[in-house]
Amino acid sequence: MNINNVSTPTEVPEDIWKAIFDKQWELAKKYEDIEDMGTLLFDLETNIDTANGQKWIKDFSWRVTEELTEAQEAIQLFTDAAEDKDYPLANTCLQHYVEELIDALHFLTELTLIAGYREEIIEDVWPDSDNTLGWENVVYYLGLMCNCLKNKPWKQTQMLTDRVKFKTYLDNAWFSLLSVLAQRVNKDQVYLYYFKKNAVNQFRIRSKY
Repeated sequence: MNINNVSTPTEVPEDIWKAIFDKQWELAKKYEDIEDMGTLLFDLETNIDTANGQKWIKDFSWRVTEELTEAQEAIQLFTDAAEDKDYPLANTCLQHYVEELIDALHFLTELTLIAGYREEIIEDVWPDSDNTLGWENVVYYLGLMCNCLKNKPWKQTQMLTDRVKFKTYLDNAWFSLLSVLAQRVNKDQVYLYYFKKNAVNQFRIRSKY
């Protein structure tokens, strides 16, 4: 099953970010046992300060990074196909590129939930489509964000996280990812792609994919 097997919803919610965060929370609860998360989704207020919570935040940061690099592979294939005038392949590669960005959106949303934040972290501003921010900006700010997390499983002395710095970098990672998305799709299309990929993930859980 892929997103082409999922019917497009007839309506887009007025607050798409709340809808996305709600759907991601439902998905996270289903993956909780599959991924052996323990009490992670119950410790939202403290995850940012604990070694276990920080381990998962870093884990999801890497998942975002993987999806972004897969998106770059797809956009390179799109460029090559377009140069060869293989337009059907180019269109397929372009759709795959957007799908990989939506996968990154899934993981960044769950990371944000684990860190104790909700959709309010996203200001109701959609970046201009002619912005020049690239995927590397997302990785850069995620790296700076993770560098705020100083607690390692082997450390005997644990440190509280500088929450102001952490959230600043997370905010910047969000704006960077939305800026990359805005270069190809509009805000409503982000929701439609997310809705379809979320449905695919729900199917994969049910079918024990």
